[in-house]
Amino acid sequence: MSVNDVGAVYSETQRVEEAEKVLKEALQIRRELSRSNPSAGLPDVFQTLTNLSILYGGTQRLTEAETGYSEVLQAYRELAKANPLAYLGDVAATLNHLGGVHRDMQRLCMSKHSDRKRPNRPILRRCEHFGHCHEKAQRLLCRI
Repeated sequence: MSVNDVGAVYSETQRVEEAEKVLKEALQIRRELSRSNPSAGLPDVFQTLTNLSILYGGTQRLTEAETGYSEVLQAYRELAKANPLAYLGDVAATLNHLGGVHRDMQRLCMSKHSDRKRPNRPILRRCEHFGHCHEKAQRLLCRI
């Protein structure tokens, strides 16, 4: 069983702190290994970073999840330019994960407005138009 697999088991059994610790260790190891053989090692880096981002999203650490998914997305998009058949599915899956994080960010903001009669919907619609709000913008929107 790999360190990444142990992290997944901890995550599934709600041992979040242990899961984060071993997934970060696996990520560090895989990043080091990918330096000597990027074509073989990078998919493992992306899978571990995705697993860590899933853990962050599941624990409402949305900014950290967004950061991880964004890194993975950028890398898969670059790889897909050279080999679309091999990597476009990964681009789509990562976009799906990232969309879920952005949805959760919006829900969090909307829940903070639930006690108001009229949340600032035009600002939230503008935010939707651009795809998502980053944490800083999210905090600002939730104060309005």
